[in-house]
Amino acid sequence: MSSKSNYDLTNILKPFIGKDLWVALDSKQTKVLASGANVSDVINNVKKFYNERPVLMRVKQDYISYAPDII
Repeated sequence: MSSKSNYDLTNILKPFIGKDLWVALDSKQTKVLASGANVSDVINNVKKFYNERPVLMRVKQDYISYAPDII
């Protein structure tokens, strides 16, 4: 039987909700590494400052309906 983890990202995504931005989360999904209007800018900013593969997601009004994707 596999276990399923649920992440509550409410606290770390609050500053981004309603701004229609892309965010890059760290691999543990505990902090935002970068944000921006388009994916390429967010990825480039993460590559400049961090040595990890981020989890990308778009934050609109309600992030619950979005699934993060590891790049």
